Amino acid sequence: HTSVDGSQIMTHEDFLGIMAETEFYHLFNDTFASLDIHNSGFVKAEKLDRVLCGMRDLISDDRKSIIDGDDKDMMIDYEQFSRMLLGG
Repeated sequence: HTSVDGSQIMTHEDFLGIMAETEFYHLFNDTFASLDIHNSGFVKAEKLDRVLCGMRDLISDDRKSIIDGDDKDMMIDYEQFSRMLLGG
């Protein structure tokens, strides 16, 4: 949003959206880091499956496919993990 003088104005809604994104980033980053005990940048699908089991209703079918496969030893990196949760 732009004010009359051309400066940018952030609405309360915009601010809350940015703060929510920041909180999600930290939540995802902390969750992934806690699962990545070897600091390799990857976690096994089986570990994600155990952590996310309570969130299944929040994850759409296309995002579930990463952790619902038969290969529980498949390695998933942070980018895949965040895309799965955010639908990006």
